[in-house]
Amino acid sequence: MEGYLLKQSPAGLKPWQKRYFVLSGGDLLYFKAPPSASTESKGAIALLSAKVRQVDEKAFDILDSGGRVWNLKALNAVEGSRWLQALAAASSAAARAAAPTAPLLSTPRRG
Repeated sequence: MEGYLLKQSPAGLKPWQKRYFVLSGGDLLYFKAPPSASTESKGAIALLSAKVRQVDEKAFDILDSGGRVWNLKALNAVEGSRWLQALAAASSAAARAAAPTAPLLSTPRRG
């Protein structure tokens, strides 16, 4: 999923900034504008171990594993709902991918 969201600065002192976000695997990347092939992201939010919390119909917070709270807001309620669903799915998938797998137990051969 990708599209515009509003991002609040960490200190909350600046007005909301419109940024283009791209959900890529277990990361939420953000750019000033839709990226081209050579565009580097302005930053990324790792969704592994992150907690997503709905604030209202358009706004949500992401608490990353480093303790930073990312305040984000969709442009409308429909987009807010779509982003929340996509972020929840991506966060769950990242957690499953990072979970250690149990070793396969083999039965000894008798012979």
